[in-house]
Amino acid sequence: MYVAPFGQGRGQYPAREVPFILQKEVLAQAVSNIASPFFSTFAGSGSFNRTSVAVEMGARTPLSGLVAACAVVVIAWGLGPLFTHLPMPAVAGVLVLVGIGMIQVGEIRLFLHNRIDAAVFGITLFTVAFVGLEAGILVAAIASVGFFVASASKVAMEITHEGDLESVGVKGNLFYASMDGLANHLRAHPSIHTRLDMSRVPYCDTAAIAMLETIKLERHRRGGRLEVVAA
Repeated sequence: MYVAPFGQGRGQYPAREVPFILQKEVLAQAVSNIASPFFSTFAGSGSFNRTSVAVEMGARTPLSGLVAACAVVVIAWGLGPLFTHLPMPAVAGVLVLVGIGMIQVGEIRLFLHNRIDAAVFGITLFTVAFVGLEAGILVAAIASVGFFVASASKVAMEITHEGDLESVGVKGNLFYASMDGLANHLRAHPSIHTRLDMSRVPYCDTAAIAMLETIKLERHRRGGRLEVVAA
């Protein structure tokens, strides 16, 4: 239920100068849903269609939600009997038009330039279309985490030689699951001088630090040297 506010905030607010605070939105919905059973009401959540229509009409503050709620009450009391004869295809058509208006072709083109984002987008689209929305959200979350872990565990190395000096540039996160390739390379030549550039390593855990310290000692015993350079 609380995935909807996150998606709406990410989809509607970045292009507007309006701050979106997810914690406040989720807290407000939690409080309303906790109190709703005491007033015989249904649990509520955000709506992509209502949010899209409100933003396109110029809504900028929570006051728009109060105005909309009052309008719904007045319309339900005054025009309720008339809406019972409204054909469902007409209601469905309105929802389809609102949904089409929410499609941002520019963002889809950006996804296609990134293989991971394109894969997650395609998997999610297929699952939502042929299985259901709930399954699509679950598959999207699992796929995103899986692709992130796979990409985070890859470390790229740029190796150059200038005389007796070897320079190794490392790019990526160094942790227990990604450091084997670098460790094997450094241990393969224990008697040379290697300058290790860590300026493009955003994260390095204790296991990777311990590995580098161990290799430094091994190099020192065998007449080599490991020089770690960090930004």
